[in-house]
Amino acid sequence: MAQYTYSRQVYTLLAWLIYGSCWLSCGQPPGSDNFQPIIQAGEPVNAILMGDKWKTGEGYIYCSGQGDNFNNMAYSGFRIEEGDFHMKMRMSFDTLGQTTSILWLFNHHFGFDSRNSDPTLRERLFFYSPVLDSLVLLAPAASVISVGEPFWFEVIREDSRVRFLIDQQLITEQTLDAFSSPLAGSVGIRPWQNRIRIYEWQLQGNIKPMPEPEYVFQNGEAGYACFRVPSIVQTQDGSLLAFAEGRENSCRDNYDVNIVMKKSTDNGKSWGPVQLIWEDSTNTCCYPVPIVDRVSGRVVLLMGWQLGTDRVPAIKNKTSTDTRRMFQVTSDDHGDSWSPIREITDQVKQPDWQLVVSGSGSGLQMRHPSYNHRMLIPSHYSSIENGQPEVRCFLLYSDDGGLNWNIGGPSPEAENNECEVAEISGGGLMLNMRKADEVPTFARSVAYSYDGGVTLVDQQLDDELYGPNCQGSLDSYLDSTGQFVAIFSNPRHKFRRENLVLQRSFDDGQSWEPIATIFEGYAGYSDLIVLQDGQIGCLFECGRVWSRDGIAFRTFEK
Repeated sequence: MAQYTYSRQVYTLLAWLIYGSCWLSCGQPPGSDNFQPIIQAGEPVNAILMGDKWKTGEGYIYCSGQGDNFNNMAYSGFRIEEGDFHMKMRMSFDTLGQTTSILWLFNHHFGFDSRNSDPTLRERLFFYSPVLDSLVLLAPAASVISVGEPFWFEVIREDSRVRFLIDQQLITEQTLDAFSSPLAGSVGIRPWQNRIRIYEWQLQGNIKPMPEPEYVFQNGEAGYACFRVPSIVQTQDGSLLAFAEGRENSCRDNYDVNIVMKKSTDNGKSWGPVQLIWEDSTNTCCYPVPIVDRVSGRVVLLMGWQLGTDRVPAIKNKTSTDTRRMFQVTSDDHGDSWSPIREITDQVKQPDWQLVVSGSGSGLQMRHPSYNHRMLIPSHYSSIENGQPEVRCFLLYSDDGGLNWNIGGPSPEAENNECEVAEISGGGLMLNMRKADEVPTFARSVAYSYDGGVTLVDQQLDDELYGPNCQGSLDSYLDSTGQFVAIFSNPRHKFRRENLVLQRSFDDGQSWEPIATIFEGYAGYSDLIVLQDGQIGCLFECGRVWSRDGIAFRTFEK
């Protein structure tokens, strides 16, 4: 028995020597068949290269320097679905020393050179997962990687384990308990304060091309780097008006932001050009919230404003130069022209509030006869309570078609923002809110009003509507029996903005059932609308590699 074991070890060693010599001579790791090429011999085959920083070298592509909002990432053009997979990449670094270059594996990171204020923790390979919420520091980078020398990096999932290897050396093995579920999505590499060269990149497993959205607003269009925060209404003549923030230089919040619009006269099948609604130098014009008066047909659009050099944390802490203000425009010709901009800050903001924000999404006009076509705008504010900023939601309401606004009472509980409202049975209102806690709860916060938005009561968490820290959209419609049906959309994933799902409720939000998957890839903010033809429309952020590539529109049967 001992002799047999010895012989088996010898043959195994010889096999590895032969395999290894082939690998060294061919420049390929073992098991290179049946892989889909992402980058092949330094040429992008199925790669998505973000920004303009990636260059072509001799047998490799490379990128260096700092990026803005991941604008220097290279992504696989394939989405990995659930199940076993094998990813391998032949690459090299020009430097090592407190960089943070990482492989982005869905919402998890493998880092090649950690930065840390503690000298004993610097320059280490590391692993990060939002489930662990901390870095797992691994071997010193310089003990595994040599500057300028190509190496093979592999990620292999087999059953319940995921292994990370460099030149076939196991660096770390993690169980699926360390990953947010599902273990699926896109894979990308991000240089940061380093130059990365990629020679080969391949994928094997249950993979398929990333979905290609049909954008209404696509980043780069009309000179805008990014479009965000969608909202949509249908005018009395049937036109659809899609609004968004047009961000001039990047996808970052605040800074130089305009309010833009597109119009469709064929129920969203095609859209006109980008139209500028509001630009104020390099200041931030943000959060468009439209509502259509079913009595007069007038379109009322509320918008936020802040100084382009101010940031939201400074506004909340009363250390900003200016403050957040609110403005309004109207259109009496279905969005073809707009009135002069009118400031309404004194109507919608209490003197002790630092921040006031409408939306995001669209407003609501009530149907119940007790409220005579009351208009409602979901909003939130920030004030200083016990020495700290506190954020609560509330409703603005108008009984004169949007000429004057009143401030409803605050949500019973704090730390909620970005909300939408829907009418429910008996003239009630349901407000659905994004939790603003530093530690995510993954659940939506819900409150109700039984007096037309004057007060909010019965606030609670709805675990059934779980999702990441992201805005969600709420609306409702009357079915054939005259009963209200609530509809809701948000990314249905605890950690990532992806898998945008449409759900409905026949019992005023007590229970929910799925209707459709709006977008199975990366998706963020959305706004629902019930169209005049009876379909449900959704205007939503989405993309092939992240949720901010553009804004798309889709329709669904009820």
